[in-house]
This record gives sequence, C-alpha cells and structure tokens, in this order.
Amino acid sequence: MLSIIRDQPQWDALYARLHRPSIVASYGYVNAAAQLENGGYAELAVWSDDDDIVFHPYIRRRISGGSALDDLVSAWEFGGFWFTTANLDHQLKLLRAFSQAFYQRCVDESIVSEVVRFYPLTPLVATTLDPYCLEYHSEHIV
Repeated sequence: MLSIIRDQPQWDALYARLHRPSIVASYGYVNAAAQLENGGYAELAVWSDDDDIVFHPYIRRRISGGSALDDLVSAWEFGGFWFTTANLDHQLKLLRAFSQAFYQRCVDESIVSEVVRFYPLTPLVATTLDPYCLEYHSEHIV
C-alpha cells in the first residue's frame, strides 16, 4: 500500500525502521532543503507490504507559470530509495509494486517530473522502475 507522509513523527518512526538509514533520507535534512525551494515541502512516499517498506523522500514543488503542475526533486544532493530489508530480491519486488502505485499517484496529482540525484551508496535500480521513462543525465542523476 502506498502512503504519503508529511508529518515528522510518522516520518521519523519509519526512518527508524530502515536497514541502512542515511541522514539524507531524514525528515530534518529533506525539510531543511525544502525551505530553500519557493513553495516546496518535504514529502515521503512509502510502499509497504506486510513486513517491509520502500522509503522514498523528496521535495514537492509547484512549477511556476500558472498551471497547476508540480515536480519532485531530491533534497540538496541525494535521494533515491531506502528499505527495511537487506534482501535485494525483496527490494526489487517492493520497488516494482511501489513504482506502479507511485506513478499512478503522480498522474492523478499532476506531478509531471522528478529529478533524483541518487545517493552514491544506493545501487541504481532503473530496470525496476516501470512504467517510468528514465533519462540518465550523469552517473548519479536520473
């Protein structure tokens, strides 16, 4: 099930469950970066099955120009996906389910793009993120 979290206590509780947490995925880090974006705010998309989660923090912001469109960006330098499990096969299974639900949410809420600067210690999982149209800008920016 996909959940969108904006509340710090909920975010912190989920963050505490991560297998390999990083400061760049913490509420404090993402929220501080969001303060630098005009109208930006920290959001966390979480996909959960019975036991494990995909944890995807980002900044949501309105695209200027009058239309009701939003985009998503990584906080300062790094974003991506974190998990509560170390099992790579299970991570990929979770990401497949996450990507379908998250894509539909983006369509429904007029979110038209996302720039992710992947945390360097997180393996890139581009082949898993169907139905996204991924474009590599550089080694860590998709």
